[in-house]
Formats: sequence, C-alpha cells, structure tokens
Amino acid sequence: MFMDAKKHTRETIAKQLKAFRKAAGISAKDAAEAIGKKENTVYAWESGQNQPDAETFLVLCNLYHADISEFFGTEPTCLLYTSDAADEA
Repeated sequence: MFMDAKKHTRETIAKQLKAFRKAAGISAKDAAEAIGKKENTVYAWESGQNQPDAETFLVLCNLYHADISEFFGTEPTCLLYTSDAADEA
C-alpha cells in the first residue's frame, strides 16, 4: 500500500509540475534556464522519472506562482504554534 501511495504522489507531482509550468506560459527550456537546471531534468520531473529537491520545489513555486501544497494535490495549510497547541500535544 505504501508503494501505491508513493507512486500516486510521484505521478501527482509530475502532472502538477507540467500543468503549472504550462499555465505560467513557460517552456521547459526557459524553466530550466531560470532555475539553473538542464531541460532534460525538467522533463524527467514532469514524467515522474525523478523529482526536484525541496529547495528546487520552492524555486519552482516562485517561478510558477504556485503554493507548494498545490504540487501535492492538497489545499494550502498553515499550522501556527501557540501555547494552547503545545498544551494539547
């Protein structure tokens, strides 16, 4: 079951990477140049063969004007730390 979830997440991220790039009107070549990677690397991410590291995800979010949670197919969330939350843990 874990492998199915991992595969699904990888596929979701790959689809989202391509969709956000296209929605931003950016070619794979231009995206690669903007983030200092090779065009083949961008295609590998978009096909699910590989995934960008966390730092690159953040750069892609800025480039594509997207929230990082959108790459995972989830809603943006923010968890604030408060003393009440600490008491509940």
